[in-house]
Amino acid sequence: MTRAILRVACASLLVAGALDAQGDRHEIGLRLRTFERALEAEADPARRDAAFVELERAVQAFFGLDMKRVASSIDAASLALAGRAAAPVEQYARSLQLRLGARLVDAAGGVLTLEVRQLFAVDDQPDPPPELTVAWRTHADGAWARRPLGELPASFEVELGAMPPGDHALRWTLSDGDEVFVDRQLAFGAAADLEARLDAVRAAAATAKGLAPKSIESLTVGALWSLLRTTQRRTPYETELAGCALLAEAERLMAWVADPSGEPLYRSGRPGSFRVRVPVGGRAISCRLFVPDVGGASDVRDASDVGNAPNVAAASRPLVVALHGAGGSENLFFDGYGDGLCVALAKRRGWFVVAPRNGMGFVDCAALVDELAGRYAIDRGKVFMVGHSMGAMQAMSNASRAPRRYAAVAPIAGGGRVAASAALAEVPFFVSAGARDFGKGGAQRLHAALEAAGASARWRLYPSVEHLAVVQVALRDVFAFFDEHAR
Repeated sequence: MTRAILRVACASLLVAGALDAQGDRHEIGLRLRTFERALEAEADPARRDAAFVELERAVQAFFGLDMKRVASSIDAASLALAGRAAAPVEQYARSLQLRLGARLVDAAGGVLTLEVRQLFAVDDQPDPPPELTVAWRTHADGAWARRPLGELPASFEVELGAMPPGDHALRWTLSDGDEVFVDRQLAFGAAADLEARLDAVRAAAATAKGLAPKSIESLTVGALWSLLRTTQRRTPYETELAGCALLAEAERLMAWVADPSGEPLYRSGRPGSFRVRVPVGGRAISCRLFVPDVGGASDVRDASDVGNAPNVAAASRPLVVALHGAGGSENLFFDGYGDGLCVALAKRRGWFVVAPRNGMGFVDCAALVDELAGRYAIDRGKVFMVGHSMGAMQAMSNASRAPRRYAAVAPIAGGGRVAASAALAEVPFFVSAGARDFGKGGAQRLHAALEAAGASARWRLYPSVEHLAVVQVALRDVFAFFDEHAR
């Protein structure tokens, strides 16, 4: 990646944190995940290639800080993948988004505001806009409500009444007569005694700030409180949040805060996917963490994966450190990059995954692994690292500093400095990029530098693929490469 792109990436990170852009980022994330699911299912090379052309425009728009064009290009990529064009009225409907006044409400009821607005302008936009109908239901057993859309932005107040406690999917549609153009979902939860429970979490988070030394538990309760606060605002978090599950996890941490001498909450024997903050040196690093169920592997995404994974019967399990690209966050390898394909592939094998928030500074992945290995049965001889774009550079920095800590490294669509050493020459690398990828040149130079340093470096170029979808396309090969070094 060139210095110019790095400067843009830094700016992207700043924009990514702005509240005004967060709603757009959330909607873009939803649309990208929908595209990734369709890409996973589409085998037609011509359709995939056409979609990659549109997705390349989305990547260029992202680094140009044009979030509206990112959304419109992802929408165009979805249509290309489906092999069809959309009439102007459908294009207009697809350009709209629905936003909620809150994403976690009291199960006893209340009033929720829904707002429909246009996310981006479309070519040949109808004038006047078509008379669409918006419909919604707040949970699977709820009744449908329908309203004429009218002038945008359009707001609707919904009397919730009593709702089933738990996390739900609010489903909404846009239609013109009997023709439905949009059918989407948003995460939405209902919790009993919500206000009192949020007050208790806030108090526990305040208490945890004074606890020393800092631990995963004391840091995480504050992080979860911050996430719960976002469920009460119209401007959403960058990805979907299961509010009731977050609240339940925060309440488990409340019990620990009341008695920090008790058993840690994050430990072996408690599988699942967690949002945590981990103390590493003098820093607290936000991470997504997947802990496998030692009872067995599951969630096979593809029949070709069956039988290819190594034996995972041993008590200790491999760990994959996953480093996202610029402008992203720790959520990408869990919710994006193929709709969470990295975690699905690790789950199939019974492996751990940790994805730290990766900024422009150095993230000490070896120290992060040490902290987690004090809690979990991680096989320190089978720690793998995958990084995308800026994450590829971060992976190379970590591999160069502590090469003996990693069993294999897979930089995707990025370069990085190679600090040649006898230890680094013993680390196997899988370097990859897409043929339409602006990171291809950096990845090719990295591969050459690794070979010059005496390392075993495999190279793979994926035809037609651009800078974003290359992660989804490459991940199965990456895990097959890790399998070779996990036996």
